[in-house]
Amino acid sequence: MAENNEPVKAVVSVCDNEDILLGRRIRARRIVMGFTQQDVGDLFGITFQQVQKYERGYNRVSAVSLRHIAKMFGVSLGFFFDEEQDDQRKPLRKSITLMKDYNKCDARGQDVVETIARKLANED
Repeated sequence: MAENNEPVKAVVSVCDNEDILLGRRIRARRIVMGFTQQDVGDLFGITFQQVQKYERGYNRVSAVSLRHIAKMFGVSLGFFFDEEQDDQRKPLRKSITLMKDYNKCDARGQDVVETIARKLANED
């Protein structure tokens, strides 16, 4: 209770759908770039927990922070917002799925996947 006997209201954070979508796009790009949440946090001088909150949409990413993230990830700001850029994100989703599957393989399976990928990449 406050001094005037009114109940104290808790501050509730509400995730906006746009914040969640932005966070998912940041996370996807981070994974494809091979960064951990700790790596991103270290580069920006924040904790990995803060990076988690950005990626989950719990905390809003400031415009300045987003500009730094885009620069670090080698994309334009539009990458995180522009619907037309979905064509750029489709390979991103495929890459994430491939990386998850790759990580489920044992060492021998990972070697086979790497060999196949190298051979396919070198085909003309």
